[in-house]
Amino acid sequence: MQEVALGGLRLEPQRQLRQIATELKQTGGAAKHFRPQLKPGTRLMREWQGRTYEVVVLDDGFSWQGTRCKSLSAIARKITGTAWSGPLSSG
Repeated sequence: MQEVALGGLRLEPQRQLRQIATELKQTGGAAKHFRPQLKPGTRLMREWQGRTYEVVVLDDGFSWQGTRCKSLSAIARKITGTAWSGPLSSG
């Protein structure tokens, strides 16, 4: 539904996904990690525990509440107070 409403992936992400799929077929794994190319001025929004947070992409990092950070992970740590990312394992 999202693709119909907003359009599909741009050509570059499509190319990267095809490259990853080819590598997986050939080697059983994908060694390359692609970082999304975010344009300066882009606003990223995420909800955490009922509150919405907005981060602005800069040329050399990110800005959140007037604080500049080199990575989104650094901002996530400030917001959540924890250093983990992704789902927690149940043991």
